[in-house]
Amino acid sequence: MFPERCLKAQCSVVFHPECPSDSRLVILPPPPGECCGRPGTCHCDQQKCEAFVPVCEQGMERVLVKEGGHQPGSCCDVFECRKRELRCESVQCPSHVFDEDEGVDCPADSVRPAEHVPNGLCCPVRPG
Repeated sequence: MFPERCLKAQCSVVFHPECPSDSRLVILPPPPGECCGRPGTCHCDQQKCEAFVPVCEQGMERVLVKEGGHQPGSCCDVFECRKRELRCESVQCPSHVFDEDEGVDCPADSVRPAEHVPNGLCCPVRPG
């Protein structure tokens, strides 16, 4: 409750800022010894940032594009969904089922299809 001396105080109209979607308005009571309030201020609200985090489709990964700051309007980290990069260095492909064909000649009217690594995979396949 305000002290009695504040009951007759004539305060100016206080305008509060409109806060960006990643922040919230904080209105503090008047400082001790003062009767009139001050304009509120915008503060980052990390809970609101969750709404800006994309949910990526299968085969895509969420990548941090820009780290959020501590200023309203740029509080939240910025993410993008990008095609997942394959990291095949540590992948062990199964032993080739095709090895049983090695050394066996194809009939004259046939060709053994070449094995290849399709986009999005790490291990070779042979059509057939």
